[in-house]
Amino acid sequence: MSILSNLLSKLVNEAEKAVKEAVNAPEGAPADAPASAPVYHEADNSELGFYDDVPAEECQYNFNGNYIEYFRKVFSEEFPEYTITEENITPGRRYAFTFNSNGAIALVVELMTEKSSVQKLRRSCEAAGIKYLRYYFDHEGWWNTRAYVTERTRRALNS
Repeated sequence: MSILSNLLSKLVNEAEKAVKEAVNAPEGAPADAPASAPVYHEADNSELGFYDDVPAEECQYNFNGNYIEYFRKVFSEEFPEYTITEENITPGRRYAFTFNSNGAIALVVELMTEKSSVQKLRRSCEAAGIKYLRYYFDHEGWWNTRAYVTERTRRALNS
């Protein structure tokens, strides 16, 4: 019985560790992302892009258009130095923006529903050494404010 007990204890400890790592990982980062990956730890949830109610700041939910138009506007206005192409990967579920600079891909940003567990684009970028960032467009309380999207995207481009 002690062997089974030890095995169960080990599995529980590993599961707790995995949950802690997933909770502390940046949005869109794999659970096994290196500890050096930027993680927001500020006490003010607004710094994380999370609010209980729709914030006064421009966000995808108070924008006069759909989420794709919102991200298109933010990216084009905030990052005019990049040529940005778009791809509708799965209508209504996944969309990608590719930031190009001097003929090279600088960043791929994927917009997707939190209900999707697809990892193909992330893994392809990782294998090719291309920076990747993900935003969920339907996560409750996550408004994707302009400041949050701009700062997070700028960090990814400059990392």
